[in-house]
This record gives sequence, C-alpha cells and structure tokens, in this order.
Amino acid sequence: MASVTEILHALNYNHIYIDGVGELVIHKESICVGNNAVIARCHIVGAEDDGDKLLRCYIRWRSPIQSNYDHTFIPKAFTITTLMGESQEVDVSLSDWYKGITLGQYLENDSGGYDKLSHSVDALVKAVLDLPYAHGDIQTDNILILEDGSMQLIDYDIIWEAKFIEDIHEGHFDVAPDNIHIARVNRQRDAAAIGYLSVMIATMAHIERLNRKGYRELNYRDFMPDLNSDNITADLKRALTVLGNCGDSTHYQLAQIIIDNRQDICALINAKIKRIL
Repeated sequence: MASVTEILHALNYNHIYIDGVGELVIHKESICVGNNAVIARCHIVGAEDDGDKLLRCYIRWRSPIQSNYDHTFIPKAFTITTLMGESQEVDVSLSDWYKGITLGQYLENDSGGYDKLSHSVDALVKAVLDLPYAHGDIQTDNILILEDGSMQLIDYDIIWEAKFIEDIHEGHFDVAPDNIHIARVNRQRDAAAIGYLSVMIATMAHIERLNRKGYRELNYRDFMPDLNSDNITADLKRALTVLGNCGDSTHYQLAQIIIDNRQDICALINAKIKRIL
C-alpha cells in the first residue's frame, strides 16, 4: 500500500491517470490528509457527469467490513500514474463532491436560524435511519450543510477501521448515552447520536424564538450539542424541560427514548420523526 508521502507526491502533479477511471484533474488546494485517507476534490476529464468528485486514497488496510456496505463506499485497488510516468497502487474510492459547510462550523459561527436548521436535522435523521448500513462516526463535523439548506452525511472512513469489525460481526448494539462519542459501527449508536443532535437543535430553535419575543431567561447557546461531552444524558434532561414547556412532544419523546437506552431505538426514533416531516 502506498504511503502518505507517495500519495501526496502523486496528487501534487495536478493531473493523474487511474486505470479504469481515466484522467483526473486534482484541485491542489483541496488536498487534505485524514486518519485513514488522503482526500482531494477532482474532476474526471471527459466524464458524462461533469460534477466534481471526492477522491479518497486510503492509507490503511481495507477491512473485510466493506462487504457489509454499499458499493459507493468500497475502495478498490487502482494503479495511479502521474504525468511523469510514476505509478503507485492505491486503494481508491470516488464519490460526489458536495459544496457547503459542516454543521460544526455553522454552530461555531453561531449563525442563527435554528428553526430552519432543526427541520433540516430532522430530515437527516430519517435519511440516516433509512440507510441499510451504519455510519459509525456521526458528529457535527461529519454533517455537511449544502447550499440549499439540506444536509448530507459525510466521511465514512471509520467503517474501514479493523478495530470496529468485531462489534458489527458479533452484533453488539450497546447504546450508552453518555458514551455516544465512542465510535461503534452499528445503527443503534447512529440513531442515538443523530437523535441527540435533533433534540438539542430543536431546543435551541425554541429558545431562539422565545428570545425574539423578549424572554431572556434562557440562552440557546447553553444547549449547543456536543457529542464529545461526558454529560449527554444531562444535556437531554435539560432539554426535556424546555421541550415540555414549549409543547414539543415529538422531540421530548425522542430525548426520552435515547435516555432510556432502548434496544429498538432505530424504529422508535424513525416512527417519531416521521410525525413532523
């Protein structure tokens, strides 16, 4: 497998050729090194689909877990050749490039408009729970807000981590609300994480509306979601008070489902979220 240095050397030529794919033009400013892959925005020369693509060149061993996932996320071994004739065999995946900012950036910028944001998060909850596979690393930096306001889950790199294979194959579905940030590749944990985001951002939306009406006793910034927190259950319990007072029964019940650590959390959250979409 090619090293990070070898992959970066190839991508910095701007133009590369991948057997079975064709010639790619690399946007050099987009090249980034992650834990599992070197990623870059690119364009396939002569492709019928003229949209940009996200190129991932993996720097870790591909785990057998790939067979459990949609082909979109399965990297394949390709030979990358530079304009200088240098070749490297690299595990590669290509997917659509999405333009936007992450939910983490949006919240950090305190951009407001949390009512609209809450609706987009709720739509994402349903989309995530309708997937036949898990994401395994749901966090605000892995959710992209597109230009039309909709959301897209990104960065499935964690599904190639060998240390998480055992959880999926042994069917471990432990959802401990205070440890959602400990990545486990199963749909129950995905449901707990995305459900938590839905509850907290809905709470922020309610408080933002109350603030506009002159009610200043609560600050929506105090309810910013943090999936790396050790106090997620406490966050949800604080949100229950606001949601109950605002008559938001759906998000109130979502919070209770996560707190209760239900085995059928996916089905329960999916049923509740459909009521408001």
